Amino acid sequence: MMTIGLAGIGGVAWAASREAAVAIGMSLPSWLYLAAAVAVSGFAFVNPSVSALISKHADPSRQGEVLGVNQSFASLGRILGPLLGSVMFSLHASRTLPFVTAVGVLVVVAALSWRLDDE
Repeated sequence: MMTIGLAGIGGVAWAASREAAVAIGMSLPSWLYLAAAVAVSGFAFVNPSVSALISKHADPSRQGEVLGVNQSFASLGRILGPLLGSVMFSLHASRTLPFVTAVGVLVVVAALSWRLDDE
């Protein structure tokens, strides 16, 4: 859901930069609200799922440490993400580069997650 939502926000940004008409009949702000709702809902599912996967795959005696490191990296992402996103936002006139990058990273993470073995 997060990937689809972010791709949708990028699509709205691209359509706005092209002043493209939306064929289905909804205005661009409506599409933006819909895509943002899907992205935020996806994020709401991702965060607890990642914590559960990390906890499951960590050594029981080190779960607290591993989850703490996970939260530290999540915080680092909340610091660096907006900084890098704002730089990427200004690199291309369509303003879609941050969303394309986010979708690409999520696709790579999803591909890597299939490699986790079930214990």
